[in-house]
Amino acid sequence: MGVITSERVPNAPREYNQQHMNALSRILAFVLRKLDFDSYRLGDNTPPATAGEVGLKGSVKYDDNYIYICTDTDTWKRATLTTW
Repeated sequence: MGVITSERVPNAPREYNQQHMNALSRILAFVLRKLDFDSYRLGDNTPPATAGEVGLKGSVKYDDNYIYICTDTDTWKRATLTTW
């Protein structure tokens, strides 16, 4: 990974090396877990084309026939929708 630079951010380091990026990744992961976005993520209702399509755990999509739930990174499962 190359060096990321920022000259427009006040009080920011001039360069972000791999150590900085690792720390930022851990902080972001912690914040996202605390906010629990994954539990309520509704998709754009374009269903995944395959069970291995790109997706984040907790994402939900649907169409006229199925509801699709991403149960793990890039792992989709679906259930049939029926009237009752």
